[in-house]
Amino acid sequence: MSEKLKKKIENSEEKSFEEKRFGSKGLELKNKLSELVEKTDITTYASLQEEGKRLKDKYGEDVTNYIAWHILIGSTPKEGRIESEETKFDFEGDDSIKRLINKKLKEVKSKED
Repeated sequence: MSEKLKKKIENSEEKSFEEKRFGSKGLELKNKLSELVEKTDITTYASLQEEGKRLKDKYGEDVTNYIAWHILIGSTPKEGRIESEETKFDFEGDDSIKRLINKKLKEVKSKED
C-alpha cells in the first residue's frame, strides 16, 4: 500500500472519530478555531484558554455538557456524549464560544486585507 493511500485512510478514520465526538457543527467550529490559532500569536490562544476557565468558573461541572467548550479547551467529550439529552452545542448570548471565535477570526481576516 502506498504512503499516500495509508495517509488518506488514516485521515478518514480520524475524521470519523472527531465527527463521532463533536458532530458536524463541532467539526466546523474546530476548523475555525484551528484557522484562528494558525493566524494569530500565543496571546490570542491564551485569551481563549482564559475564556474556557471563566466559563468553567461560571457554570461549574455543567460546562462539560457543552461541545463548544470541549473544542475551545482542546478536550474530547466522552464517547456517546453528543447523543446525550443533556448535551448542548454552545452557550447562549455573551458566553457563546462560536460567536467569540467568529468575531476574532473576522478581526484577523480584516487585518489581512
